Amino acid sequence: MSLSMPRSFPGRGRGERAAYRLVLQQSLSLIGNDDAVMLGALGHLRLEAASLSALDLSALFVGLGLLAVLSPPAVRAKAKTTTLFRLESLGNCPDYPDLPNGFTDSSVFQAGKTLWGKGTFVFTKNYTKFTKAVARINRCESRNDPHCEPFQNWRFGDETCGLLTMKNMIWTPLFHLTPALSCNPIRAGSYRLDNVTIDIDRLKVINFPEKGFWKVGIEVDADKIQRILCYYFEASFIKVRM
Repeated sequence: MSLSMPRSFPGRGRGERAAYRLVLQQSLSLIGNDDAVMLGALGHLRLEAASLSALDLSALFVGLGLLAVLSPPAVRAKAKTTTLFRLESLGNCPDYPDLPNGFTDSSVFQAGKTLWGKGTFVFTKNYTKFTKAVARINRCESRNDPHCEPFQNWRFGDETCGLLTMKNMIWTPLFHLTPALSCNPIRAGSYRLDNVTIDIDRLKVINFPEKGFWKVGIEVDADKIQRILCYYFEASFIKVRM
């Protein structure tokens, strides 16, 4: 839609004409074309009546501004959001603080709009293989909820090491160690973990709930020795605009 001045506009100077054009331009940017035509017609009638005084010009601005606000808005695109996984804490299971293998340091850090983790994990001796793992997933109302409820337990057997180190899995970013962890045997040494998180896209595939506060402990047996380590993290989900 093009904007044009009424032919009979009797304004006293260029300033008044510029003000009229500015009001119409602002109206067109805020509302639909049909409403802008209506505002233009109203302005035309008002301005044909007589030359504008300062009071008249103020009233015109106020009146047209109110119409722009009250008129039905043009169709607006709905803001799109996405869900991010937020790692709240990372370390050894609080219930088993004295296991022979585990984190010697760990922390979370800001990663864009969310939080990831990092740390150093130490195996104090060699093991032939992992023989069992249980991931205990508990759902809470908040971090300090004293009554978290068991949600699911994920159990693995002799295939544990191969699964934990497999690429393109939900948990792959949780166990990406440097140097890479070898299986059969698991070698003693210090391993670095950086950018610890969860693959949120793969988590969505299994329709995992994206609400609540989550506490997860992963207990691992090796060579039939119960609980040689317990990997622990807390997490939540946040929605952000794309």
